[in-house]
Amino acid sequence: QQKQVKLRMDIYAGKGQGARQIPVVLVGGGGWSLGLPQRDAVDRWISLLKDDRFRVFSVEYRSVDCGWFGAMTKVAPEHSCFPHPARMEDMDDAVAYITANADRLGIDANKLIFIGDSSGAHTAALYSLRATKPGCTGMKTCGHTIAGVVSFAGPLDLRVTVTRNPTFKLLVARLLKTDIAGLDRALAGQGEGARLLSDADPATALHPSAPPFLLIH
Repeated sequence: QQKQVKLRMDIYAGKGQGARQIPVVLVGGGGWSLGLPQRDAVDRWISLLKDDRFRVFSVEYRSVDCGWFGAMTKVAPEHSCFPHPARMEDMDDAVAYITANADRLGIDANKLIFIGDSSGAHTAALYSLRATKPGCTGMKTCGHTIAGVVSFAGPLDLRVTVTRNPTFKLLVARLLKTDIAGLDRALAGQGEGARLLSDADPATALHPSAPPFLLIH
């Protein structure tokens, strides 16, 4: 990997002792731009995960934002302007850390669950599908068990999303480091953008060994 940045992961642990906890990885939304471990995403789910069965990991990821949103995103410059597949690398690193430290963290790494919000749901879904796909290569966590994915309003079919929601089109274009015209060419199957679009689309990554999904809209 070429990244030279440090990313943060907030850990919320129950007070119970004894049985290993179920690890839950939270990925916040915000058009792939907010990046930071998001307290609102944690607050939304923590009431459901506050008992001692779970240990929650809220992960930071690199942002696609290149300054379009100004100070609103509060993303450090060294974490900014990273198109796809940066978030796949960040999830791979996060899961690699969690699984390598399972004993110290007191978790059952084979019960790992992802919960994602909006674009965070896209990231969680795409990572989980790629990591569990037979023949997976190029990831530290290929073949690791993902026990389930909860997608809250996630854009899981990018082609359908940009067709039905034109306001989302610019966000997907930025995800692929292109403009609207470039995304239109990608949607038409033209050029390198078409390959990137397919690579970034959870709908093209589905496979029979995929983990169970709960889709909430």
